[in-house]
Amino acid sequence: MGAGVRSSGGVLSWLRYLLKARRAYFRRQGPTAVAHFVRALALARFLYGDRHWRTLRCQVLLARAYLDLQDLPAQADEHASEALTTILMYQGTELIPDGKSQVLHMQLLARLVRGQALVQLGQPAAAEDCLRKAADLLATWGENSAEHLDAEHAVLRAEGRLAGSDPAALSAGLSGLHQRCLTRLGAAHVTTIKVADHLIQVHVEQQYHEKATRECRANTKAKVETHGELSREVADSLRSLSQLYVTSGQLERAVEVSRRCWAIENLMFGRQDKRVQAAEEAFRELERRLGRGSRYAGRVRSAASTATPSIDDALRL
Repeated sequence: MGAGVRSSGGVLSWLRYLLKARRAYFRRQGPTAVAHFVRALALARFLYGDRHWRTLRCQVLLARAYLDLQDLPAQADEHASEALTTILMYQGTELIPDGKSQVLHMQLLARLVRGQALVQLGQPAAAEDCLRKAADLLATWGENSAEHLDAEHAVLRAEGRLAGSDPAALSAGLSGLHQRCLTRLGAAHVTTIKVADHLIQVHVEQQYHEKATRECRANTKAKVETHGELSREVADSLRSLSQLYVTSGQLERAVEVSRRCWAIENLMFGRQDKRVQAAEEAFRELERRLGRGSRYAGRVRSAASTATPSIDDALRL
């Protein structure tokens, strides 16, 4: 194909599909992201050929979408493995030049996706080998960039799923990574939020409920800043915080936070949505345990209709 054709409408169409795919991926829109990545990959193959780094990057990003958004580890492993084989075969040529940051990131991401997929497919030895090589690649990358920190978290997450992994080592690794994310990226960055969610989960598994509660409150505030109050991310965080309050016997706080979660989801999805109904049932159950049912019922029915809910009061508890 001539350079003139490559630099005109075909390249623009490819870039549009790639941009739409990445946007859908970060919005967690699985089918949309996969469809756009498939189109971007097909166009890249037409424009650049099967072995060009731009084509292989599309294939690796498609593999990640299959794994992260559609829970299809076999498809993810197939695409990541095929891309990685081609990368290693042609690395150092004009198709996949050395020293290019996109190439390093592509190779790292391919190993991460393969490692995580192999964990889910029940192949721990192969997964461990992939993750070790990914960790080796991380050592050659500039530390504390957003991409580096996100990749480091992916390694920790996958290693934590391997049989025989050390929970204490995972907790220490996540704590250190979270501090570096806070310093480098700030609390409201999506990578920091993701690492904090994982750290909270590990604290709960280790029964460090006070630590988990403290981190959950701080991370909920960060999610409000990043996603806005009326968001699924904030509602999910409030639900987790309510459960932590229940575990520690703080039912008054659990009721307030659960009510806020219900009100947000009611405004977002409507009362007929199953998530809203489940949130309301959880809230009412907490009321019954606290002996508040009759006094609170009227407030519950009108909570979502009076004003957009603010979570400041719930987080100050």
